[in-house]
Amino acid sequence: MGKSKSVGILFLLCTALVFACGGGDQGAGSNADATAGRGDGGLGNGFNCAEHNQCNSGFCSDGVCCSSACDAPCDACSVEKGATLPGVCAVVSVGSPGNPSCSPYACSGIDVQCPTSCQGSADCGDGTQCVDNRCCDSACDGVCSSCAVEGSEGSCTPYEFGTDPEDECGGVGCNGMGDCTCNDDGPGEPNEDQTMAHAMPGIDDCDGSGSSVQGVLTGASDKDWYRFNGEDTFSCREDVVVSVSGDVASTLCVYVKCMEDSGSTEVTCDEGSSATGAGGFPGCCGNSVDISPDCSGTDEAITVYISLESTEAICSPYTITYHY
Repeated sequence: MGKSKSVGILFLLCTALVFACGGGDQGAGSNADATAGRGDGGLGNGFNCAEHNQCNSGFCSDGVCCSSACDAPCDACSVEKGATLPGVCAVVSVGSPGNPSCSPYACSGIDVQCPTSCQGSADCGDGTQCVDNRCCDSACDGVCSSCAVEGSEGSCTPYEFGTDPEDECGGVGCNGMGDCTCNDDGPGEPNEDQTMAHAMPGIDDCDGSGSSVQGVLTGASDKDWYRFNGEDTFSCREDVVVSVSGDVASTLCVYVKCMEDSGSTEVTCDEGSSATGAGGFPGCCGNSVDISPDCSGTDEAITVYISLESTEAICSPYTITYHY
C-alpha cells in the first residue's frame, strides 16, 4: 500500500472517531453540526437536545448533550448557563443566582449545591447582605435581634422576651421587640392588683368628659390597675366606655361599684362580656368595654376599676382612654 493512501485512510478513521465520540468543533447550537456529530443512536456532548435519549451520554441538560446529569442548582452544561465548555458540566461562577434559585444566597463558585450560610455579602443574592452568617433582608444592627433566629433565618427577628443570647442587655434580658427589657415605669407602679389601683382624676357622666392614661406592660401576666370616680350630673347619660390602644396583646376588664354604701350595683355590658372582679364588683371584659351601670340608690356616682393584663411575653406600651 502506498504511503499517501495509508495516510488518507488514517485521516478518515481519526475523523470518524472524533465525531462519533462527540469531539471536534460542535458549535452547541447548529443543527448542521448536530447532524455531522451523530454517533451510534445519539448526539455527542455539546449538541442541542430536548430529550436525554437524543444524547450518546444519556444526559440532556441546559438544552445540550452533557457529560453528566448536571442538575444541581450551581452547575451548568451550556456556556449560556455558565459552563466553560459546551457539553462539559461545571460549577458556575461565584455570585451566580443558581437554577433553581439559591435566594437569598448566591452560588459559591466551589460547590454545586446552594450555600446555607455566608461569610460576606458576595455570598448573598441581590437585595440581601451577610449578617450573623445568614443572607439577611436588612442590616439588622440593633440590639436583641438577629438574622439567624431558628425558623426565621434570613429575616431580622427579635430575640424572645427574657433571653439575651448576645449578652447585650447587662443581665436584664430582651423585651421581645428588638430592645432590652422595658421599664415598668407607668403611673402608680406598682399597681399589679385592685387594692393598689392607681387613682386617676374624677370625671362626670357627660360624653364630653374623659381622660386617658399611658403605661407599659412588661411581659406575660403583668397587670396594671387604675381607678377613677364618675360623678352623676343632671341630664347626662351614665355609661362607662374604656378602650386601649397600642401594639399590645392584652385582656381589658372594667368593674363598677356604686358609691352609695347602702345601694347595690348592676351593670349591662353593651360591649364586652360579663365578669366579676375582686370584692364581687360586677363588670365587663373585652378589647374595649361599654358599660351601662345601675345603682339602686338615687345617685349614679360610681367608682370604676380598670385592669389591663398582658397575654404575650413582649414589652407593650399602651394608652387607656376612658369616660363616664
